[in-house]
Amino acid sequence: MSRATSSVEGCSYNSTASGYSLKRNTDGTVVFTLNGNLGKVASAAAVPLNAWTHVVATYDKARMKIYLNGALSATAAYTGAIVNPVASSAGPSELACSNLKVGGSTTTPSVDTGNLQGQMDELRMYDVGLTAAQVSARFAAF
Repeated sequence: MSRATSSVEGCSYNSTASGYSLKRNTDGTVVFTLNGNLGKVASAAAVPLNAWTHVVATYDKARMKIYLNGALSATAAYTGAIVNPVASSAGPSELACSNLKVGGSTTTPSVDTGNLQGQMDELRMYDVGLTAAQVSARFAAF
């Protein structure tokens, strides 16, 4: 899942690193980035293939955290504001250049690499960072 600057033809962006991304690396770890990797954290454990996993990435303006199956897997300090990617008026519309992508890559236009080969359920986004207790309660509910 991401909303980040991409290399879509005709899109140019504000010079500030921007956006956010949550993805599974080829080694199985989960990586959460903010503002073009200025903020970055990777899970300590790999997420297995062909197994349901509850993944939460949260940011509270002080720390980035990744939870796997209700347990804290990784944390990193970061204090920057999340900058929205803004496309220039010279290219396609701002929405075409910086849409939220779920299950697909924003950095490989017209190519099917980086796309989810699986299923998602109960996808949620919040405008606040979740606490450990809130993550635990949501995991227990699933």
